[in-house]
Amino acid sequence: MIVSGSADKTSRVWDAVTGQAALPPLEGHEGHVWSVAFSPDSTMIVSGSADKTVRVWDAVTGQAAFLPLEGHEDSVRSVAFSPDGAKIVSGSKDKTVRVWDAVTGQQTLPPLKGHEDVLSVAFSPDGTKIISGSDDKIIWVWDTLTGKLLNGDDGDALISRHTSHDKAQISLSLNEEGYFADVNSGHHLGKIPVGFSFTGAMCHGSRCIVWREASSNHWVPVMIHFPPT
Repeated sequence: MIVSGSADKTSRVWDAVTGQAALPPLEGHEGHVWSVAFSPDSTMIVSGSADKTVRVWDAVTGQAAFLPLEGHEDSVRSVAFSPDGAKIVSGSKDKTVRVWDAVTGQQTLPPLKGHEDVLSVAFSPDGTKIISGSDDKIIWVWDTLTGKLLNGDDGDALISRHTSHDKAQISLSLNEEGYFADVNSGHHLGKIPVGFSFTGAMCHGSRCIVWREASSNHWVPVMIHFPPT
């Protein structure tokens, strides 16, 4: 299955083989849906919206799992599930990162503050760390349980993704170079020159796919290979 979010205020679930809609549109947000993600077991979907809320959906029925998660004071730009599916992290233009219990919808930590507009969030593969990327051109690493700031990475990186092992963080920028850094130390391990500004990324193992916008409604995937750290 594939899940998408749109400026039409809906999320939609698609059959990855046929390309057909698998469910009716997931309706409820009152603004642009900026970010969507499946839970690790694919039974739940989380969405973040310009309406300042996070919503959780049943991926089988398309019904809302519970009331919207409220607390952000501006558009929610990024959401993600923890690897065990127990937590949700969200990043917002209100300059905070928030962590939620995926079962109860309650916040598990006070807001994580210090960034400018937060554009991307992710959990480390073992779930012990949260990584956030911001309009302030800094990536920060936080302790998932305590909310303590562990380190920061100055640079141009606004989008962060991870490799499949537990030691490397891929930090991908919106300029013509991508960076990857060690998630524990924050040290740069290298650069990925791509020759264009890209708008999205997906990494697995030793490969990354980034997307460049070829037109207003068409994106071209570009594969990048790099040696494992």
